[in-house]
This record gives sequence, C-alpha cells and structure tokens, in this order.
Amino acid sequence: MSQLKLYKTLNEPCEFPTDLGGFEYRSYNGSVEDRAAWAEICKNGLVGDDADATRFIEVIEEADGYKPENVFFITENGNPVASITALVQENGRGWVHMVSVHKDSRGKGLGNYLNQIALAALSKAGCTYVGLTTDEFRVPAVKSYLRAGFRPVLYEEDMEARWLFWLNRYGYMNIDCYDNDNKFVKNLCTVEKKDKLKVGVFGLRRGTAIAEPAVLSEKGYIHAVCDYDETTYELVEKCTCEDTKYFKEFDEFIESGLDVVILANYFNEHAKYAIKALEKGIHVYSETLPAVTLSDCVKLCRAAEKSNAKYMIAENCAYFGTVRKMEEIYKNKTLGGAVYCEGEYVHPMPHDGYKVITPDAKHWRALMPSGYYSTHALAPIMQITGEVPVAVNALSIYSDEVRIEREEEPTKDVASIMLCTMSDGSIARVTGWCKFGGHGLWYRMNCGKGSLESVRGDDYKVRLFYNDWEIPEGMEQETFYDAEYPFDKDRASQSGHFGGDYYAIYDFLDCVQNDREPFLDVYKSAAMTATAIFGWRSSLNDGIQYKIPDFRNEAERAVYENDTWSPFPDENGETNFPCTKYQLGDFNIEF
Repeated sequence: MSQLKLYKTLNEPCEFPTDLGGFEYRSYNGSVEDRAAWAEICKNGLVGDDADATRFIEVIEEADGYKPENVFFITENGNPVASITALVQENGRGWVHMVSVHKDSRGKGLGNYLNQIALAALSKAGCTYVGLTTDEFRVPAVKSYLRAGFRPVLYEEDMEARWLFWLNRYGYMNIDCYDNDNKFVKNLCTVEKKDKLKVGVFGLRRGTAIAEPAVLSEKGYIHAVCDYDETTYELVEKCTCEDTKYFKEFDEFIESGLDVVILANYFNEHAKYAIKALEKGIHVYSETLPAVTLSDCVKLCRAAEKSNAKYMIAENCAYFGTVRKMEEIYKNKTLGGAVYCEGEYVHPMPHDGYKVITPDAKHWRALMPSGYYSTHALAPIMQITGEVPVAVNALSIYSDEVRIEREEEPTKDVASIMLCTMSDGSIARVTGWCKFGGHGLWYRMNCGKGSLESVRGDDYKVRLFYNDWEIPEGMEQETFYDAEYPFDKDRASQSGHFGGDYYAIYDFLDCVQNDREPFLDVYKSAAMTATAIFGWRSSLNDGIQYKIPDFRNEAERAVYENDTWSPFPDENGETNFPCTKYQLGDFNIEF
C-alpha cells in the first residue's frame, strides 16, 4: 500500500526554534560517530535493528537534494536523540526525509522541534513548498505534520477514502487537500465532533487500549486524558486529536466538559472517582470491579440512582464472539434452562513477567486475593443466562508449585474456586485469577436437554450437544459453530481480547447515545463485587455460604453501608482485612 503524502506551502519565512525546552540542535558534522548515532535513532521503525553507520550513506547521502548542513540532530547533554533531513530539490520543492526520535526520548515534543528546524532550513534555501511521505500507523508523526501545517495530497485513487477514515478517527474536521502539483483540490469534511461523545480517559497505561476502540467506533473522540505520570501521554497520543486536553489532577480533568469517562486507574481506587463523575452527570465506564468494599458498592448504587448518567463495568470477556454465540443459542430455549455452569479464567505468568506489572509489594496486585479478579469468569455466565449471583461459597488453593510473587510480598492463594448460586437456582462454578497452568478462558452451560460450551484450544468456536432423546427437529446431536465478529470486523480485530475491548466500549457508547441501559449496569457490577468480597470471606471461613444482597433494594444493601473490610489499604494506608490466610492472626476478625 502506498504511503500517505503531505505538502506544506511556504507562504512566509520560517524561523529556526530558539528554545527547545532544554534540548539543543546542530547539523551533521561528517563523522562516523554521527552516522552511527543516526542509525541508533532511526531503529525501531525506519531502519532495521542491525543498521549501522553505513546505512546513513545509502539513505541520506544518496538522496536527491542532500546537503550535509541540512541533516540535523537534536541533542540532550551533547548526545544525539532525534534527527531530520531537509532535502532541497528542483522547482522550488523541499522534502522532509527520515524523521525519527530515539525510542528513549519519545513523548517529549521533539517531533514538533524537528519540523520547525527542517521548515526553517528549506525556507532559507528558497523552497516554495515542502513535501513528505509517511504511514497511517505512525499516528503521532502524522499529527505533528498536521500541526505544522502540512496537508493531505490526494495523489492516488484511494487516498481520499484513506484520509477521510484517518481524519475522522482522530477528530479532524474540514481539512484542505492538494494534488501532486500542490494545487488545491477539495476540503474533506469529516463527521463533526458535535455528533460524537466527548470521552475522557483516567489512567493511560491500560486506558489507552480502551481509548483506541472508543475512537475506532466513531461514536466518541478523546476530549481529555488524565494521568499523574506524564510519560504515559505518549502512549495515548495515537488516539488523541488536536484539541485533546491533558491533566495530572482528576478534579481538574472531570471539569473539562466530558460526556463519558473511562476509569482505568488502579484496581482498588475506582469507586470514589466513579461517584464524583456520576454526581456531575458524566457516564462511567469502569475497567475493573467498581469497588473493593461493600460500603462503596452501596454508595456507588446510591450515586447512580441520583444521577442521569449511566454506569457499566468494562468486562470484555462478556463480549467475546464465543460468549455472544452461546447467548444466542441459549436464548433460543432448545436446551432448556441452565442447571450447572462453569467459567474459568486461567492466566499463569512467569515471575519476571509478574514483576513488570507489579512494580512493588504495595501495588494492588501484590495484595489481591485471586477471587477479586473473577469477573472474566462470572460476567460471561451472567451475559449468557441473564441471571445474577445471589449467594457464594468459595475455597482458595495455596500451592508451592505456583509461586510468582515478589520475594517481599505476602504469599497469596494461587486460585479461588467459587460456587455461585444464581438467581434462577442454578449453580455456577467460577474461578478468580488462576495462576496455575495452562492459559485459557472457558465457559460451559449444562442444561436440562444438553450442553453448550466454548471449545478449549479454539477461541472462535462453540460446541452444542443434545441428549440423544431430546434432539430438536432439524438439528444434529452435536454441532460446532464459528463465533465470528458480529460487525466491524476490521475495527474489532485491531482491539485487544479477541475484539472484546471494541464491542464492550461500542455497546456502552451506543447505550449513552440511544439512552439504553447496559446489561452490566451498576447493580450487576456491585453484585459481582460482592461475590468477590464474600467469596474471599468464605474461603477464610471454611467455605461457608454468604448471601449476596440485591443492590436494587435499599433495605438489603443498607445493611452493608458501613462494611469497609478490605485487603487493600485505605486512603490513610491502613488495612483492616487479610489478603492471605497466613495473615489471619494479624487481624481481629469475627466472621
């Protein structure tokens, strides 16, 4: 596929930047060291990882319009960290060539400085317009060129459609386009922002993976982002638009005019932010369990009832193609009702991999009993059957065969096996985060007339099996179904978790736009939270059964409004409940 092309007309002189925010710039000095530095900068994208100083000669010195003084480096403490080449070609045309920032220096705005330097050099050389080529997937680069005044060139038949898709995806409107001779062709009018929801993302390391499908859905654009760690801004840049606002403080972020907020912050800190958003009428999409205490579940439900905004847990597994196919088959009623269901979430990982996502012993993952991560197993069963858990018994597994914790953190359970009594009387065996082998997600429905299950080892297939005396007319005893993407396959396939990330946020934004209530609403989310909390208490108390309140019922939920037991520290850093059976003696608990 051909690259995108952009032109910029130089109507007035361009000036070299005078302040690079602590960085400096200079021209190529002709040394082998500079050529080697250029190769290092251009790795991870523009040249191969095995490139060395000789590649500079092939790519730069042999380029049309090369002049050594127009090869520029941005330096930090004297070390080259970014490079751009300005080529002076015939007929007044300049060309921007091989623009790259070293992987360790990205996210610092150096691309904007590089553009200024190259444009100033080409302006000084008498160029009347400047061109460049790039790829659609280099989103930050394309955005920096548009900011610098470059505009699309419709030089091939498919370019208009490709540019329309790209500009619409990233929130650009009414962009002028040119032909190959730098003559104006037309203005591309994309979908106006007023027709899209203003989406905010809180927590960018995980939040970026949700922001991407939110933008792909064309139902929203990224209006604002928030993270205390500014280095994460680079992660989300491919999803943002020219008007996106950046914040470090949530209270400022939430006042920025959002319609929807994606909460992707720490697992144990969602409730207070969700409540703040709901109080301001902002729809909430929560990436994990809504709370880690029953008290916060009660507060959240009350806040949702007072708000006109919607709430949904972002449980992507409930949107797997296999789960939706199972739901479709189950609701045809040919199997009868569910009697016994199973949901498994098994995700082993090596010690070194665990340490990457659990940076210290106070991180939430280092303190989490496995049953708190049970929605991947439970939510799909709820989605398929339409039922909710009303009671739970659980036991935890401890084993020296599976140890992934950091040396300094508590020794926790490696799995939680939970028996949920569902609202239709069926029993569902679900797991928390199982750390034993081998990796996989699996769901099964055992019904009166047969069974239905996802196929182990095949993430896109479902097996339907009837009792041999109860096979419906026109059906086989055993049938395998392909679980295809239901729509927007190309977009969904760009998102994580087998398209689940795409379909989940698509559904929520559609609920907001069309005033529908999401299935996994605040009440069902609170019920899953209570299942995790009571399941953990059950496992510490010999597996006894705990009833789960109906969070729609104020009288039932009010019983727990002061229940703040949690294995996670509160805002003062205090913990009032064990995260492992080995800590039981450290707490004064009466079950």
